[in-house]
Amino acid sequence: MAQGAFTRGYDKDDDTGRKTGINFQVNPEVDPTPEDQATLMIDIERVIATLNRLFPVGGPSFERYFEDVSSLASAGLVGPNAQPVTAARALQNLKDEILTNEAGVVKNKHLLELGYWALIFAAAAVVLGLCFHGMAQADWLPAVNTRRLGQFCYAFSGAMAGTWISYGYRKAQFTFEDLGKPEADYLWSSIRLIFTGLQTIIIGLLLVLEIVSISFGKISTADFGRSVEIAVVIGLLCGFSEQTLPSAIAKQASALFKKMEPKGS
Repeated sequence: MAQGAFTRGYDKDDDTGRKTGINFQVNPEVDPTPEDQATLMIDIERVIATLNRLFPVGGPSFERYFEDVSSLASAGLVGPNAQPVTAARALQNLKDEILTNEAGVVKNKHLLELGYWALIFAAAAVVLGLCFHGMAQADWLPAVNTRRLGQFCYAFSGAMAGTWISYGYRKAQFTFEDLGKPEADYLWSSIRLIFTGLQTIIIGLLLVLEIVSISFGKISTADFGRSVEIAVVIGLLCGFSEQTLPSAIAKQASALFKKMEPKGS
């Protein structure tokens, strides 16, 4: 056992008075602060931050988990008989319990939100694509290749579905930290989908302009501008690969600009 290196108070919500955090103060009698206690204090603060993101308005689950964390903080960091090693092990067990109880809820909630926006954007893109194809058949705006514009819309809709599938694949296993931020880059679902859709349009432009050309089986990406099925497949693949698309586009852009540099420069 060791002397606790901290004293403990509570942060409270100004409106409701409920406890929202633990306010640690360094015990001046313990100098320097033992490394194991400092590590435990930081881990406890991270757990509380995750709980606040997971339960932003509190509730019974938050209260129960918070009291457990508070008890471990007292046992490991406060008083003359602090046991930081035992408290750290118990905190890990608590994190595993919270993960088991809440991971399914968090993942499915995020999938539903992502699917909601994906359905809206995909439906709008399909309707717009049908309009462009209808304009092409009616020979409206003959100076504009409206059929090709429709292809981009179909690719965009495919990217929406691909992004939704991608999340379920990428997040097959959750960590405790994922509970507070289902996406590591903090993008909102709607922003992520728009971002991926725009990247898909860039890929489509590269294919239509034949800057990039790929063949697999009897299918060639050169048919992107003519085949609805290929446009949708390209969109699906772009959505499924949305995490790697930015680097792929950047590499292609870099290669293109290198070719444009004048010789001898």
